Amino acid sequence: MNEELLKLEPKEVWKNFVELTKIPRPSKKEAQIIKFMENWAEERGLEHLTDEIGNVIVKKPATKGY
Repeated sequence: MNEELLKLEPKEVWKNFVELTKIPRPSKKEAQIIKFMENWAEERGLEHLTDEIGNVIVKKPATKGY
């Protein structure tokens, strides 16, 4: 199935989605996915925060002129 997803557009979105599907995240054991999302935001220089229950919030400024 992942190979089929990688054929979809926009490719970058589906590539990221496939990476997310590879990370185990059973209920109450979300540490790996939280770290993945924090790293993803940091690698792109995006502001992010993780709240006390593990929600990761990523903020991206609007494109200039929009």
